Amino acid sequence: MAITIGVFDGVHKGHEDILSFLNSYKVEHKDVKTMVITFNLNPKIKGQKFIDTLRLRKKYISSFNTDFFTVIDFCEEISKISGNEFIRLLCTMCRVKAVIVGEDFKCGTPTSQVTAKELDKEFASIGHTVDVFIRANVMNDQVRISSTLIRELIQKGDFYLIKKLSGRFYTIDLDNILEKGEKAIAASKITQLLPPIGVYKAILTTKSGNNIDCKIQIKEDSLLIEPPLNDGEADYLSIITKEL
Repeated sequence: MAITIGVFDGVHKGHEDILSFLNSYKVEHKDVKTMVITFNLNPKIKGQKFIDTLRLRKKYISSFNTDFFTVIDFCEEISKISGNEFIRLLCTMCRVKAVIVGEDFKCGTPTSQVTAKELDKEFASIGHTVDVFIRANVMNDQVRISSTLIRELIQKGDFYLIKKLSGRFYTIDLDNILEKGEKAIAASKITQLLPPIGVYKAILTTKSGNNIDCKIQIKEDSLLIEPPLNDGEADYLSIITKEL
């Protein structure tokens, strides 16, 4: 199995470089399957909302022809294991042949971390020979493209740059939270980070694949959609730009 590990929140060009390399490895090694290992929680943003839902992350990642999408429950027990223990856990999940990570990759508690450059040594210490590929950071105007940067851009409402750095419009997952005929969603029902209060141009996509131009108004406690969805089942909402 060729694997990559990360939160992959707000899938962006840096993630895409890793995922593309993972797929290339699979193409070159016909007997190898690929697995993306992610987490249901992000320890870096404890108490804050995600950029993507797990459903959206799986959708984006699946476009890179990955075979398996595995979610680890980042429970208290997992949060306390060392880097070496985490690598041992990976080896119980599958037979690891290759690992592809970014150069900033770390696993384990702060006092027992394993970095990207130490992965091959750590795998070898438990009797596994693994090909480790470390991908360089992807930059934009000398700034590293990261989920933290995407988060900052959402909070600023800079959807032009979000699309440039991620390759897609910022998308809100509406699965099971917008009923037919409704136009208001309580902000508490949305698990993703919302942009600043204001009015935005957007596209509402139904589960049948229809795209509907609309406007959304983000308030302190709700998100309003005009016109309301009167036909079909809501899938997701892509935010295009803020209206002046």
